[in-house]
Amino acid sequence: MKTALPALALVLASFALLFNTPLASASRATPGSQRPRLALKSTDELRSLLDARVQSSTTPALFERAPTAEEQEVLIAGKRVYDWINLLNSNRASALPPLSYSNPGNMSNPSVESPKIYDAQTGIDQFRKLKTEMPQAYLAVITGAGALPTALPVSETDFLDLGLKVTNAYDITARWILMQDWIEDLKSEQVFDMRGYVFLSRMNDRDVKFANFASLPVSEQANLRLWLVDICLNGQLPSRMDRSSCIKQISTAETQNKLAAFYSAKIRDAKFTYDAFFTLDVDWIRSDLTWTAKEPGLLHYPFLTISDPSVAAYLKDNVEDEFRGTDWRLQIDFMNQGRSNLSHLEYEPNTTAHAEANKIVMDENEPRTEYLSQWTIRHEFGHLLGFKDCYVEFYDESIQKIVNFPLDPTNIMCSRRGSLQPQHVDKLRARYFRP
Repeated sequence: MKTALPALALVLASFALLFNTPLASASRATPGSQRPRLALKSTDELRSLLDARVQSSTTPALFERAPTAEEQEVLIAGKRVYDWINLLNSNRASALPPLSYSNPGNMSNPSVESPKIYDAQTGIDQFRKLKTEMPQAYLAVITGAGALPTALPVSETDFLDLGLKVTNAYDITARWILMQDWIEDLKSEQVFDMRGYVFLSRMNDRDVKFANFASLPVSEQANLRLWLVDICLNGQLPSRMDRSSCIKQISTAETQNKLAAFYSAKIRDAKFTYDAFFTLDVDWIRSDLTWTAKEPGLLHYPFLTISDPSVAAYLKDNVEDEFRGTDWRLQIDFMNQGRSNLSHLEYEPNTTAHAEANKIVMDENEPRTEYLSQWTIRHEFGHLLGFKDCYVEFYDESIQKIVNFPLDPTNIMCSRRGSLQPQHVDKLRARYFRP
């Protein structure tokens, strides 16, 4: 996540430079607010943000309304399951690995084909169902108010499994509450819904279906219309999003049997929008990296010395483990302030992890032992190299829900289950390598 501009706004802001062809006369327009980017954030980060919002509120209401009783129940349960695991880890023998709800194998895995779609009721429904399935002794702890026990009422395996499910329900509820101040921005960012581009560009018999549209099953017609709306929106600016205009254009093209022509007219802008997610951001290119023919397999990245050895190891171990290939690796070179504008790492309480032009900011309340924290530092470091977020997040008024999905679940900049790919190394080499 970057904070200089919303990640999706950066796609628009870089169109002219990326393609030397403006998408529209105002192609550098950006969404009107600096809303938080929450799609890839952990439970601890969401909790910190929510706690900070409650503490800063001058009324009992968080936003336009106070949380419902069922929302409060989910929020309390999520807070207690994390307090519980932190308590257990504080008393755990140092020879044992710390307990963690998150690991690479149990992360949710939304995709273009199966996005995460949620509203106020989604987390409540998940938790309501979960309460009927969990042991009463465990339920009593997470919904109660007393001291947390150090003796588990369930096995350690069940404790971690139940905790993950509770935090998933908490995540959705907290995200929904936190996003209420930003719904208008989320509505306009539907112009970045890339599902139509992905599905239609993959379709081998697309033109045949357009030519025989009237004879297609009703459900297939509905899907094609939705995907055509998507590629029409992809050519608009967030500040000028006009879904009704797209629907009218498609209706006219359908009546005139010109859907194939409509697709051909819109697909170029949709492709520009999609491709821009995967380019290096020209405003974030660095000038202090060293990668030369003298050491062709090593990219040197100067970084301000971190005084805490455990934090320095956390950064260096995670970043260097991620940013490597078969014949290439990135090396962090810690140094004192000998150069201007060295990249550095900061910790702040009650913040959502993010990258700024020359630093990474992490939430000091999130345990570094959690897999998500370790993934996050890798993802945010990708921004320092110039990579953009490549996930989509918007509010769909037609269903009154928030939708988010990664454009590529295997990509570290798109998904919590992603990692560095050969294309990342190729882009870094093209930008930073000097013979």
